[in-house]
Amino acid sequence: MAVDGRPGYERPGSLEEALALLARLGEHAVPLAGGTDVALRLRHGLVGTEHTLIDLGGIGLGGLEERGDALVLGAAVRIADLRSSPRVARRAPLLCEATAEFGSPQIRGRATLAGNLGNASPVADLAPALVALGARITLASKDGTRELAVEDLPSGPGKTARRVDELITEVTVPFQRGPGAYERLVYRRQLAIAVGSVAVHTEVREGKVSWARVAAGAVGPRVLLCPRTAAAIVGLPVGEGAPARLAAAVQALATETSPISDPRASRAYRAGALGEALRTAVGRGRDGRGGRGQS
Repeated sequence: MAVDGRPGYERPGSLEEALALLARLGEHAVPLAGGTDVALRLRHGLVGTEHTLIDLGGIGLGGLEERGDALVLGAAVRIADLRSSPRVARRAPLLCEATAEFGSPQIRGRATLAGNLGNASPVADLAPALVALGARITLASKDGTRELAVEDLPSGPGKTARRVDELITEVTVPFQRGPGAYERLVYRRQLAIAVGSVAVHTEVREGKVSWARVAAGAVGPRVLLCPRTAAAIVGLPVGEGAPARLAAAVQALATETSPISDPRASRAYRAGALGEALRTAVGRGRDGRGGRGQS
């Protein structure tokens, strides 16, 4: 119930209670975990007396464990916890690398995994790494659960495929298969919004890239999986130059992304810089300077 011109507030004691509240309140429910995004929405008047904040702090979604051949990350796990986790560093170093680019230490200490993904920002730092790793999101409602690939959650900037009666409960990240790297294009090192980003995840056999998965951020309405770019990387020799093959990968990336012009960067700048970021990421992965998954 709203009080004194402020939104209502509920703190459920279990996931079941939270899902029941979402089902009852529908579009007027506002899930609250780290609060970094909700605080901005409150400040700008996007959350008002017609809304009810659903505090998720007491329903146990902060876990981080290995399950089979994947990491299972609770929706409410903090970005700082991902950054400091030896398990994440060992099993998904590409994700660990991406967390280092996320905001400030203070923001990393508050922001949650589900909050970052649910914000559906095309410039989000974690999404490209998670897409390159093949991560999947579990959504729960009182009627059951369903899964989506991370790249299928956003339906556009700030919009997602999550129904109003659903919560993101966990993110499943397959163990990293081989070398990977994340490159982010910014004008300053900290608290900068990316003008483009690329995550590259590869597997190497007999001295060549045998498999690849590539994702790009800030160059379209949502983070993009780039299968043609990945296909162009397959076959590249490790530790050797292959300019023609890399040029083909850069060209493929240009056809799979849609950079825009805005006050932060022109379309031409974004396109050129993204190609260089891809070259750097592929190079780091191939010669071992990027993160490698470990058994």
